[in-house]
Amino acid sequence: MSALNATTGAMTLAISLALAVATGACAKDETKRSTLTTSTSLTTGTGGSGAGGSSGTGGTGGSGGSTSTSGTAGGGGIPVSDVACTGDYAFRAAGMSFTPPTAGALGQAFNELAYDFEVHPITVVLRATDPQQATIAASSTMYDPNTYMDSFVAGLDPTFTDAGLAQGAFWTGTPQATGYLRLRHDQGVLDLELTNLTVHATTDSDCNQAFVTLDAIIPVTEKSKQLVYSGGTTTVGDLGGGDPNNPLPLRALFLTEAISLDWASLDP
Repeated sequence: MSALNATTGAMTLAISLALAVATGACAKDETKRSTLTTSTSLTTGTGGSGAGGSSGTGGTGGSGGSTSTSGTAGGGGIPVSDVACTGDYAFRAAGMSFTPPTAGALGQAFNELAYDFEVHPITVVLRATDPQQATIAASSTMYDPNTYMDSFVAGLDPTFTDAGLAQGAFWTGTPQATGYLRLRHDQGVLDLELTNLTVHATTDSDCNQAFVTLDAIIPVTEKSKQLVYSGGTTTVGDLGGGDPNNPLPLRALFLTEAISLDWASLDP
């Protein structure tokens, strides 16, 4: 039990630190973000040049400072610490935190329903064997104990979109049309359709882990779906508030783990 508590504490600390980093990254100038997402080529961040040394009295000037070897991942201001993810990868969420612009009550409810590390609301799938043709999709998956692999939930297939790659980062080049978020409440699972999804991820451990910022829209058609938890029943729309005829914005921050995906299930 003590080992479990230590592991949970470490993961909680990691999420707290990652949330602080992501919050700063999200505050970057949107123009930089726009420029970032239009690129689909494999890029490498560049380091800043060092300052030259001062000249001593009657002596020669100091040598120039060394140039930094680590750039920034995808222009987000986070130091590069990983390789570029060139290959096929599936990153499954292990705990999520919903933040503004998600409505406060909705975010609190979703935080509770996604708090357990055994709940995996969404998986980010990157297909980048050819970096120039990389694609990406974010949607919920299910584990099959017979194959020991995950696959997208049957009947809830997401749409793939183009992806951008850099050392230690990847992102959606064009917003993903449709994906699904799976939450567990007192009456089982709730599959929530999302539209206009964008993903920005920074990776670690040779692309075995990623920290992801997900932005999406909850369409009006999903606002009537019910959530049963903490002894009560409510709807997504009631929690989201605002005009009932308007969709709801959603932002989630989460750590992920690389998993085995049934890649054959993606073939038409």
